Amino acid sequence: MKRFIGTIIAIIAALIMVNLVLMFVHWVTLEKTAEEFLEPTPIDIDLLPTSPKSHSKPYRYPSAKVAIVIDDLGVKTPQYLILMDIPFKLNLAIIPGLKNSKSLVKELALMDRYELLLHMPMEPFPHRGDQESQGPSRIKTYPFYIDRHSKASSISLVLDEAMDQLNGWGFIKGLNNHMGSYVTSSPNMMVPIIDWTRSHQLFFLDSLTSRTTVAYEMARRQHIPAYHNEMFLDGIDEPDVIRERLRKAVARSRSEGQVVVIGHITRKYTLPVLKEMMPQFADHGVSFVWLSEL
Repeated sequence: MKRFIGTIIAIIAALIMVNLVLMFVHWVTLEKTAEEFLEPTPIDIDLLPTSPKSHSKPYRYPSAKVAIVIDDLGVKTPQYLILMDIPFKLNLAIIPGLKNSKSLVKELALMDRYELLLHMPMEPFPHRGDQESQGPSRIKTYPFYIDRHSKASSISLVLDEAMDQLNGWGFIKGLNNHMGSYVTSSPNMMVPIIDWTRSHQLFFLDSLTSRTTVAYEMARRQHIPAYHNEMFLDGIDEPDVIRERLRKAVARSRSEGQVVVIGHITRKYTLPVLKEMMPQFADHGVSFVWLSEL
């Protein structure tokens, strides 16, 4: 009898040990998945999953269209003088509620070179050591924002309030996310954003700050004009790096017909490089366009 009881106890102990090992393996797997999920940002689409490349000679389109989006407008700096000196079409994304946001909309909307977007702050994942790493703590420092606690009704309301603050109705043509990897990766949170975009006949640009984003595909399924960022020009704010990124963007536009790229007015070298290189590309048949022209 004692031997039988001992055997039972040994079996139970072995089962407990196996269960503990399985729990540990599961925990490690979850930790690894979470780490992989928290992407550095800005994210270059070159890092995203792509279909295998064809070895056939790429088709070269007779007209290459490049839509350059300049993010983070809202506080005037000397960079705006360079911006005004670029004689090509640009897409300008303005953060609502900042010091000069409203006056910028009024000023830029009168110029026929620009298409304006509402650059809405949205909560990112809690990254570590990347350019969104301060996002979760900083998001509430913006006058208008969407975070994980925003309900559907409050999302529509804050978007209305942001447009009201900018006096942007009729002047702002699209919406894109400032940061926002958490929000754009959540189908539930994107539903009211896409609905609001459609109801006001705007287009949506997915800034593509995470490869887990669902924003672009959801917008397309709702049959609204939608675009996604294909390359950040200035993840590294160095002139030679930005020049090379712009060359790659133009090369992609020639092989695919069009390309959408994002730069930032807060970077030191982005606008000087654009001012330098855009005339050269234009002389060789590249068209710089608004998003709505794609």
